Amino acid sequence: MTTAFHYRIDILDQNDCETLPMPYQLFVSNAESGTISCYELNSSTPNTTESLRWVTDIPAAPLVMPMTIDEKRALLYAVIRSKPYRLLQYRIEPQGLSLTQEWPLPASMANIELSPDGLTAYSVSFADNLWAQTRLQDASDDTTECFSCGSHPHAIHISPDKKWLIHSELGSDKLQVSSYGAERGEPRHINVMPESGPRHFVFSPAGDELYLLTEMSGEVIRYRIEAAGKDDISPPSLIERERCAILPFAEMELAPGLAPEKRQNDDQPRVWAADIHLTHNGRFLYTSERTTSRISLFEIDAVSMRYVSSFPVESCPRSFAITPDDQWLIVTGEQASVIGLYAINSATGYLKRECEAPCGKGANWVSIVAKLEQQVI
Repeated sequence: MTTAFHYRIDILDQNDCETLPMPYQLFVSNAESGTISCYELNSSTPNTTESLRWVTDIPAAPLVMPMTIDEKRALLYAVIRSKPYRLLQYRIEPQGLSLTQEWPLPASMANIELSPDGLTAYSVSFADNLWAQTRLQDASDDTTECFSCGSHPHAIHISPDKKWLIHSELGSDKLQVSSYGAERGEPRHINVMPESGPRHFVFSPAGDELYLLTEMSGEVIRYRIEAAGKDDISPPSLIERERCAILPFAEMELAPGLAPEKRQNDDQPRVWAADIHLTHNGRFLYTSERTTSRISLFEIDAVSMRYVSSFPVESCPRSFAITPDDQWLIVTGEQASVIGLYAINSATGYLKRECEAPCGKGANWVSIVAKLEQQVI
């Protein structure tokens, strides 16, 4: 079922956000510069234009991109997508990062997910059509196991109940649900619309729903996760509840997006959706679109998913993130020289740009952790 679309694009000045109870550390990977920028976010400063402060840049390698954080151990992991392909481990310190270990990776990995115990990293390779699990106990060359899959896998996540490993296949227009554990079993394949390009996805706070963003059709698809019977070990079904375009693309004169191999010599402005995040309270959903450089807002309740508005942000917003208290949204732009800090109105979900901070070239992933004065592994 396609949701009716109301065309509304605006920026509001109203915002009644509360101050943060503690500062955060932010990390942004800069693919072209080959660095990781470190920031401090502290809303207790008298002037909100000074809430976001650049601290330092840490050398990494060209095409440093996907990142994730092990909060319990105060570790940040970053994937290097240039040769030699590697996974870097950094210790998070009050004023930056220090490299502690690295592991070889089998290919250029587009996304990474840590196991709940922090001892395994799961990743997918867009170009090599595989997903992998890397054991993080040591750095020997035999710590990664690879599994073939469909075309152009893009994101991989463990379900909130820790039973299933789900990855998207942008080229195959599928989601694959596999058992998360020693016994793999037969995966379940969920078909998505042809040439839609399933890209990133998030789970609801209760873990009973999944929201999928399609890169080429520019839609959010809301699924209900329906588990098999009590004694059935089969993967759950994903039942589509509703879908909605993230922008009024026809009015914006944007054509449907193309698969990467079809984009050469194409000058037509096209849909190019990128990232999706849900507030931790489950009320508001945000998506980014790179051609228009906009973040879209959806209001979520038990009955419906409603498009509300969209907001201009940094140029070509590949990634963004939301602070754990749902008060701030941080946006990176691959074609921008700054990252933007946006206050989230707790009543409406509307965004208000508060300030910016410098970043490297090709800024993409954003990772957030509460700042501690002393952090120990």
